[in-house]
Amino acid sequence: MHTRLRRGYIALTSNRFQDVETYLAKATELAPDDKFSLADTLVRQDKLDRAVPFLEKAGNKPYATHTRFPG
Repeated sequence: MHTRLRRGYIALTSNRFQDVETYLAKATELAPDDKFSLADTLVRQDKLDRAVPFLEKAGNKPYATHTRFPG
């Protein structure tokens, strides 16, 4: 799991978002408690609607509420 997180982080800093999602999704399967890494990736891509559930599961409800669009 640690290797997948590290590879995901490297892909993130290289703006290879498809690779990031692949690595972090697998890492999240192996460590279900780490939802923030995948949420951060989605936020950086402006995929806010997909990020909110992960933010809420990660315990970051204030940020999740702020990230939601009104309406």
